[in-house]
Amino acid sequence: MMHKNISNNLEIALNKLNNLDFDFLIIGGLICNAVLANHARRTSDIDLICDTDFHQLEELFKKEFDVVRFLYFPLTNEATEESFSCFVRINNEVIHIEGRRFDIFNKFKRSVYQIGQCTFNGVSVELQIAEKIIALFSIEVPLYKHLIDLYSFSQIDECFISKDDIKKYLELLLTYKNNVKKKLKLPLIDLQSHIEISKEFEGSLLLPLQAQYNHNKEYIISEINKWLPQFFD
Repeated sequence: MMHKNISNNLEIALNKLNNLDFDFLIIGGLICNAVLANHARRTSDIDLICDTDFHQLEELFKKEFDVVRFLYFPLTNEATEESFSCFVRINNEVIHIEGRRFDIFNKFKRSVYQIGQCTFNGVSVELQIAEKIIALFSIEVPLYKHLIDLYSFSQIDECFISKDDIKKYLELLLTYKNNVKKKLKLPLIDLQSHIEISKEFEGSLLLPLQAQYNHNKEYIISEINKWLPQFFD
């Protein structure tokens, strides 16, 4: 599939990550850029998942990067995974690298992607889609970017994705996240096959233009609602 190019400094950061001695998978915006071509939003950071101790990870980052700041974040009422946020300086630009730790990391299939001259391991398209679906129902006002990304994924030719794998990842992720919610005594994620047209989102309404769509929110929701039910039958 075609893909967008990314900034030189982001590509350098990806290559540096590949040099580090820990197992990780890229997720989020870079997967969207690698798969969705011109219908991906712009991305300027790196998202990854792993099952590595973050204190160990901080030491690894400091060996390869000029680390400006490395922050840890525990579980919260919105976050079902521990996470870190690292800012690194490359050619006088600060690049943001975020990560989450999954205990079920070894259950995720990996795919190889290429953007520019950089090759990297990332989550499968099916896992990325499942994460986007769950993100829309995890909090009351989700990020608008998840809706736009999911609409773009819904436009992919069916021969490129596995419906069964998406359903499998939806079940796996929902069970994992709700088990965390139970331990924290928080309301469980109620996954649905329909998004209310009136649902509110956080983020710029100009995001569709980044993905080269001239659609309003209501149209995008209505189209996704035609596509979602196949993963719930």
